[in-house]
Formats: sequence, structure tokens, C-alpha cells
Amino acid sequence: MNTEEKIYKFVKKNGKVPRTQISHMLNIPYYRCKYILEELVKKGKLKRIKTLRGTYYEVK
Repeated sequence: MNTEEKIYKFVKKNGKVPRTQISHMLNIPYYRCKYILEELVKKGKLKRIKTLRGTYYEVK
């Protein structure tokens, strides 16, 4: 299973999740995680939710 699949499954399982939690729980460098999340959003698999308290991701 590649990193992209791990991130997707983690978000699918946990619902609305911030990038820092994904990075920490899956032991992925923060900026690598950010890049992969942006790619998943571009592909239409994830939805980015911006709030005053940060950015969250959830499955579309």
C-alpha cells in the first residue's frame, strides 16, 4: 500500500481530519503529507475544508 492509499484510508476511517493529525498518526513528513493531500483533492477523492482554526480533509 502506498502513502496516498494510506492517507485516503485514514481520512475515510476518521472523517474530518486536520493535516497535522494525518502527518503525525501515519508518521509522514508534514510537507510530503501536504503535497499528497493536495493531489488527492485535485483527483476529486478528498474535499478540503478551510476554517478559521485550520484546514481539514474529508472524503468526498
